[in-house]
Amino acid sequence: MDVAALVLAGVGAVFALVAAGVNHFLVTRMERLCTAVTDGSVVRIVRSSDMYYPVIRYEVADRVYDRRKQVTVNKGTTFRVGARTHGHVDVGYDVGEQVRVRYDPDRPTRWFIEGDTQTRTFVKIFGLVGALFLSLGALAGIAALTGA
Repeated sequence: MDVAALVLAGVGAVFALVAAGVNHFLVTRMERLCTAVTDGSVVRIVRSSDMYYPVIRYEVADRVYDRRKQVTVNKGTTFRVGARTHGHVDVGYDVGEQVRVRYDPDRPTRWFIEGDTQTRTFVKIFGLVGALFLSLGALAGIAALTGA
């Protein structure tokens, strides 16, 4: 079999495995465990390195939780000139925005925003890239075997 076919198929397999793992541990498992629902709100946006994260506040059994959303994308741009910041950063949520929070009743710090699709989008993109590379690897392997 052709080396290029093996490399393409190997890259595809890695992407597919990452997608499957993220889907299992960050999507399916969380949906299974987080059965309770409460209202929350975005209380601030925090910056860590070059990423911006909304902080969600929600209450469970008279205890208030402020939790940073873990998966987010810097969709906008920001830049500094001297002491002034220019540009716009959009993290998908605005301070003061109300959200529905699903949480684990046994461990309220395990939570996610109901209806948020970022993780699913990540899984779909990685899965599609994996399928593309696996297909290219299979086609390259077939071409090598048939002498085309």
